[in-house]
Amino acid sequence: MLFEILEVFRQAIVAIIESAFRTTSIACKAVIDAGLIIKNGARTTNPLELFFVIFLFFTLFYAIDKFIWTSAKTVFVFVALLALFVLIFFASVL
Repeated sequence: MLFEILEVFRQAIVAIIESAFRTTSIACKAVIDAGLIIKNGARTTNPLELFFVIFLFFTLFYAIDKFIWTSAKTVFVFVALLALFVLIFFASVL
């Protein structure tokens, strides 16, 4: 009986890990696709729209990161992404 219970919990743990891996890969693919869309459209949009889109992109990226990792490193990543956002905005405007 003990081995049967352990097997049930082992299967649950494997399913949880597989689900987390699939969720992470889906989120990473979405971030990459959104980044490519921003890169391709940066030259044809006005600066205000570009600012709004990049801000939304990094806000969603931060939310995904916080949802997946939920640790103290998210503050560092948010500041780094915010700095990157400012650099991308000014580089696209110039």
